Amino acid sequence: MEAPVSVELLEVLGTEARFHGPDLSRRGLDGLLTTEPEDEIRRIRVIIANKRPTYEIALPSDQPPVLSNLIPLHYLLETLGACEDFAVKFIPTTSWLWGVGSAFRRTWMPKSMQGDGLQQSTVSSIEGFFRYSTIDFGSECRVRVWFRHNLVEGSSTYIIYHCPERIQEKINNKIKDIAASKGNDLMVIDYIIVNEVAGSWHGKIHDVYNQLLAYEHRDISDFYNNAPLDRTASDLHDLAQTIHVLQEEIHGILQQIDSLIEIHAAVVGDPHIFDCLANLRSRTDKWYRWLRSFRERTNIRIQLCFHLATQRDNQTNIQIAQFTSNISEQTRKDSSAMIT
Repeated sequence: MEAPVSVELLEVLGTEARFHGPDLSRRGLDGLLTTEPEDEIRRIRVIIANKRPTYEIALPSDQPPVLSNLIPLHYLLETLGACEDFAVKFIPTTSWLWGVGSAFRRTWMPKSMQGDGLQQSTVSSIEGFFRYSTIDFGSECRVRVWFRHNLVEGSSTYIIYHCPERIQEKINNKIKDIAASKGNDLMVIDYIIVNEVAGSWHGKIHDVYNQLLAYEHRDISDFYNNAPLDRTASDLHDLAQTIHVLQEEIHGILQQIDSLIEIHAAVVGDPHIFDCLANLRSRTDKWYRWLRSFRERTNIRIQLCFHLATQRDNQTNIQIAQFTSNISEQTRKDSSAMIT
């Protein structure tokens, strides 16, 4: 069953930033989503949809309680006219294998008749879906983002499900900045989200790097004489698995950044946002290559453990053979003494 969500609405109308919520009622949200401003252009609209405790409205004892902020996600998607394929992936009750990945589609409109009688088309809007993995206070969480960029009106609409507080705070501040400016606003929110998502993994990457250095800085004699090699090898296997997961997560973020760069080219967004995305991609790609190096270096340490264990076993076998030889020699001497 689809979980109800608490909804906040952030928007920029002309040069005014407006914040509605948290815990907007269904009636209040209906009015905000279905009413178009008369004198001002809606430049950005961001809907934050998070799971929160619901509140009961006081009613007579003979009537059942009503949940005041029970707003289904599918209502938001249907009201905003989201593509059905994206809506199915966005609803978190869908299988986790189905609701992954990123996608976008273009909507076209006729442009004008050319001299040769052919009619050209131009992109009127771009709609898309992203599913991000982020580390929030040490635990991994999934953030789903649906968006539509209306190129005719120059406006953007977002639904962000399971939005971490730090990302929402960044968006709140940016909404105020956008209202005070008159620049190109398309894809500003996209960059904030993907930049925060990528940055959330920095601490985890730093942790595995420190763990790897601790093993690399240990002297081989310490491995050989003191360390229980089976336990060390097991810990290194766990570290290699963590690095592998991190590497794939960072690779997924790289693909999402590439998609955003492609969308930016289609919407002809702010050149500054393109520069920021390009810089973010370069940094994230560096992290990806570092993780690949960390993984290979961890495997080298695992192989070292195996080699040391093999040497230790060989020495044990040599000692056993020497001991057996000594016993045989002593037995031979005893037998010779008994004969004489």
